[in-house]
Amino acid sequence: MSKPNKSEIMQLLHAVTFTPNEGGKWGIPTILWSDVGFGKSSMLAQFAKSVGLDMFAIILGQLDQSDMKMDLPVEGEEYMRTVINGDMQKVMECPNSIIGFDEYSEADDRMQSLSMRLLLDRMLGSTKLPSTAVPICLANPVGKGCGANQIQRPVGNRLTHVDLDKWFPAKKHVAEWSAYGRKTVEKEAAMMLAFTTGEISDIADYEDVVEPFDPDAERMRVAKTWAQEFSRAFDVVDAFVKANPDVLHPKIDKAWRPKNIDELAFPTKRSNSKASRVLAAARIHGLSDRMKRALWERHGLLHS
Repeated sequence: MSKPNKSEIMQLLHAVTFTPNEGGKWGIPTILWSDVGFGKSSMLAQFAKSVGLDMFAIILGQLDQSDMKMDLPVEGEEYMRTVINGDMQKVMECPNSIIGFDEYSEADDRMQSLSMRLLLDRMLGSTKLPSTAVPICLANPVGKGCGANQIQRPVGNRLTHVDLDKWFPAKKHVAEWSAYGRKTVEKEAAMMLAFTTGEISDIADYEDVVEPFDPDAERMRVAKTWAQEFSRAFDVVDAFVKANPDVLHPKIDKAWRPKNIDELAFPTKRSNSKASRVLAAARIHGLSDRMKRALWERHGLLHS
């Protein structure tokens, strides 16, 4: 097995972000799992910056529904009018962005249900997200976070789950992350020295320089070959399902709730197109065999 490296994580995030989805939307609905302290949030922010996308961090575990939207009665009518609250309004209006739902496993059932429509339909109330705004969830496994909740079965089944701890074990990254931390310490020391001497007034002068990247050009590149790759991937998955029809719709108790990452996704009829999309994305973005497995191993069908 080849040694994992941080660039592979960026490749995986690239595939997740720049893959077409149903209805003209972009992005594969994905949840990234790891122990506390892995650095998921900073990693996602670093990736967004590298590809020219805005980054919004929504700490779902610390919010209530009223922090995102309010349903107000309309005088003389039987329906309710949805009002998007301040900060969320900015999120809903920004194209070319990544929306990181942090502490997803800390959110209660109501917030998970609310976020599911944002993740899948890209809607909050009657307001649509721009098609190029990509939501990605970040979570800690039950028992390894600070009071992590179980993921709802309908939510878990509709997401692609990536176990970062499995594919990027921390002990293999000690030297790399130590070097990154040292760089951060040195950068901060330089900023404080400059601040106290009055040489600069903007800490942005010390941010890392990122090579220009055109996200629209990347979507155009993918779109040109997507139909062919998606069709090809569907034929592969369809042949697998026909040869193994028993993998669909396993008997699951209605009261069942997932206890670990392995139980979060189970095969249903929708798994056919999900698996095809993931397989096509892996091919078109040239993912390594390791990252192909990381992306498709827990989304329902191929996990079986």
